Amino acid sequence: MITWMQRHKKYLVVTIWISTIAFVGAGFVGWGSYNFSSSANSIATVNETEISMEDLNKEYSRLYSYYNQLTNNKFTKEMAEQFKLQDQAVNNLLTKAKMIEFAKEIGLSVIDSEIGQKIGSMEVFFENGQFSKEKYLTVLKNAGYKPKSFEDGLKEEILIEKLQALFDIKNTQTELNTLHASLYIKDRVELKVINSQDVNYTPTEDEIKKFWESNQMNYLSKPKFVLKYKIIDLNSYSYNENELSSFYEENKFNYKNSDGKIKTFDEVKELVIKDIKLKIAKKDALKQYLELKKDELKDITDITLDSDDLKFGMDFINSLNTINKNDVIKPVEVENGYIIAKLVDKVAPKPFTFDEAKESVKQDLMLKYKKDKISELAKVEVNSFKGTDIGFVSREDASKIELLSQIDAAEFLQKLFESKTKNGFVILNDKAVIYKILEQKLLDYNESEIDKEFISQNVQNLKDNLSNKGLLNFINNRYETELHYQKGN
Repeated sequence: MITWMQRHKKYLVVTIWISTIAFVGAGFVGWGSYNFSSSANSIATVNETEISMEDLNKEYSRLYSYYNQLTNNKFTKEMAEQFKLQDQAVNNLLTKAKMIEFAKEIGLSVIDSEIGQKIGSMEVFFENGQFSKEKYLTVLKNAGYKPKSFEDGLKEEILIEKLQALFDIKNTQTELNTLHASLYIKDRVELKVINSQDVNYTPTEDEIKKFWESNQMNYLSKPKFVLKYKIIDLNSYSYNENELSSFYEENKFNYKNSDGKIKTFDEVKELVIKDIKLKIAKKDALKQYLELKKDELKDITDITLDSDDLKFGMDFINSLNTINKNDVIKPVEVENGYIIAKLVDKVAPKPFTFDEAKESVKQDLMLKYKKDKISELAKVEVNSFKGTDIGFVSREDASKIELLSQIDAAEFLQKLFESKTKNGFVILNDKAVIYKILEQKLLDYNESEIDKEFISQNVQNLKDNLSNKGLLNFINNRYETELHYQKGN
């Protein structure tokens, strides 16, 4: 998920705008500081629009809440730092300000009745099935919003919605037919499978050694971390019922169902218990972290971990990869609490001796020889083979190819429909699949098995991405931006 977000974050502000509406109950998530080169209240100026520190705090909080929901409440501050959430919050605000400037320039506006209508339709403010002003004010207060601030933010979002609506170009039948043709073509295919198991080969000692000498750097020991560490266990902390109830009331906006409604205390009691213990444990973990930095901590354990040992989780390994010898990592959440650790040493990978690597080298050499051999055989047979006619198949028909496992069949079909040749072959892990396309047909657009909504949505997404990219490029070049901050430590 994080990889996907990193790949798509450039257009995130446009395609999945983080709404004041959606995250009104998210609250503020604490984060690092910024140093300002001008006004302490302004982080940037776009044209004549000032972006305030309060705007930045709220945008960061909304982004954090969004990603936390995407990852089923597993998004951590370490992940936020890795994803550079602070910078993304700034970039989002800059893009938002530019979109607002452009919307105003072309004459778009929002009147008070539109804001009122929007607020009146939000179920988060409903009481007994209808809007309640008292609940409206209570929800905003609990979320840290003043009505004026919330309504100003809502006005900006409605303005942006109007701007984006101008670029909402409806799909044409030609566009639908074009994507349909690329997705719903069927090929009648003749196949022959050449398995590597059918190739007999046992390398000699000299062949294995020669292969190892040419590829020694592929056979290394794993990097290791030599550590002193301590687990701060959740189960060592207690609480009373009053503390538990108060904690729930202060944080109940973090406990929502899939419809965005807050769960009752009884529904989430076990999770609340874990969260309050985590809060207590983290406070203690930070205290012990400082003691470990001063070499004053007792009851610590020595351990040597391989770099891919996940007994303490991926976040812990990622943290170790970012520090140097004798550094101490801040508390990292693990399954039942927090871990703190001092990196005593990093042991670099070392080449295995021939005897240590021999068996792995032998297996790799056999695999390479057999893959090369089946590729040679496939090239010889591709234009003259006699195989099995499997009938018509589409991209989605992996289960219909009995000659292959479903995983291999899916990979084969993907490469088949990417190919531009009538005859060819595909090399999979341990086999070559020779194919000949005997016939092609295109499913009629009106056939029931075609998911018209899927086609329409994909065409619309493609057009939206192109128009969003064009809009961003245009406004980035049109409006001057002046930054007033430098990232803090």
